[in-house]
Amino acid sequence: MKNAAQLLFLFVHLAFVENIEKSANFQTVVTQANYTQNHKVTLDFNTEHILIYQSTSTINPHNVYVWSDQTFFEHPVFVVIRQQKSITSWQIPMSLERRAGGILEFASTSRILCHNKMDVIAQLPRNERNLSSENFHEEISIAVATSSKLPTSVIIRVDEFEHFFVEELKTYRVGAAASHPRYFYYKFPDPSHENYSSSVVLELTSKDTTCMVVSIQNASCPVEDSLKGIAFKGMFQTVQSKGGVIVKERDYPNGFFIVIIVHGDDSGCNQVSSTIPKASRGISTIYNYTTIVSFQIKPTLSHSSYYIAAFSTLIGLLIIYVVFILSTWGFYKYANLWRKNGGTAPEDITLEEETCQTELDEPDTKLTSTILTLNVLATKGAKHYEKKSYTYFWHVLSIAIFYGIPVVQLVITYQRVKYSIPY
Repeated sequence: MKNAAQLLFLFVHLAFVENIEKSANFQTVVTQANYTQNHKVTLDFNTEHILIYQSTSTINPHNVYVWSDQTFFEHPVFVVIRQQKSITSWQIPMSLERRAGGILEFASTSRILCHNKMDVIAQLPRNERNLSSENFHEEISIAVATSSKLPTSVIIRVDEFEHFFVEELKTYRVGAAASHPRYFYYKFPDPSHENYSSSVVLELTSKDTTCMVVSIQNASCPVEDSLKGIAFKGMFQTVQSKGGVIVKERDYPNGFFIVIIVHGDDSGCNQVSSTIPKASRGISTIYNYTTIVSFQIKPTLSHSSYYIAAFSTLIGLLIIYVVFILSTWGFYKYANLWRKNGGTAPEDITLEEETCQTELDEPDTKLTSTILTLNVLATKGAKHYEKKSYTYFWHVLSIAIFYGIPVVQLVITYQRVKYSIPY
């Protein structure tokens, strides 16, 4: 019993001494870093690097690039970015799980930091963003560490993201990748602006078929720029070559973020690489993890323009119906007058034509005859033909009403649901 207690004491003592030695060897290297410059650091389990950047007052956010030229990592490198109100972290290599199976690893990564004063920026009108730059104080520090015993080198660069604010009716091109998400900020203009609209359409096009996700999020931090988080904030849409999203001002009164994230495969956009088992054809699929996206924000129809278009269409349909009814009535009216006048002078009518006319006007007298023929049975009076001629007109009118009313109802219902226009 005494020997066991001694062994336990010796084990605890050795562990304590080993921890003291590790603590004595561990060091933290602090560096004053500069923007737009590459800073290469080498670290291991005994070394941690902290890069401190000078405070800035720019209204634009910063884009942080972290990459490594190494192809083998014994343990990942952890990147922690500290701001006044938030902490952002990820690891190198960045792991991305594919739905088709397997894990992708990227040694080159970047993230756009949400501005420390984003809540203040979102409240400003568009024409006053650059008037109070001294209020947009921001501080950034980056810490990198690893548990690897082998030396690991990474390169860090911080740039100002100058194309963060977008406007309507302008085309923007941006490169995005699975490990390089991108997002932008749009704010609705003032009602007095010439391009003002209570809703806008975001149109995106890509020359390739790379599967990506476009997310519309409220202009507040933090920004969900990962595939696992976009489902819990705002709305999103999968896009390959072309896509579009309608955004209303009442849902995002302070503007919104446009987040673009690239998938690791095409399973999110089609069934080629879905999780449903399929027979292997022996063909390996090469996925593209980068894409060039062009997008533009276009104002939709305003309420006044919508009402003008809707009522103009209804008035046009009513005019067509009125013209059709009047022309049909005039045609039959003229035909009746022409038939009553005989179409020719009375003196030119022969005795045979008078007999035929009498037979047409009085078919019942022929039916009382003992000798009946087919032409007698088929003979009807002029009034019968006149009533029968109106049948086509009433059929057309009934069909027009029958199909016209549901179409108008569907159009009104669609517009009310899509644009939420009050009636």
